[in-house]
Amino acid sequence: FPVTIHIPKNDYSYVRIHFYFPYPKTTAQKDRIQNAPMRYKYDVDNLIKAIFDALQQSGIVEDDRIISGVYAEKLFTTNEQGYIEFELE
Repeated sequence: FPVTIHIPKNDYSYVRIHFYFPYPKTTAQKDRIQNAPMRYKYDVDNLIKAIFDALQQSGIVEDDRIISGVYAEKLFTTNEQGYIEFELE
């Protein structure tokens, strides 16, 4: 479903990103732990690049090269759908 968020345009220097992925359906319910690190699938650097490109294409940042620091994690969620949380400073 489409989501509209309003983020002020600025020259942000730091980004903190948490990528949440649902567990595979084959994972037993008792083995599902919220916020467990995801240590396989998807290169975190490619996920970061996608966020940076989206920030630039949406006009939130003029040029993603100005971002000097990033903290990113890939985590599991017990929710049925994945999601992304991020903070800009």
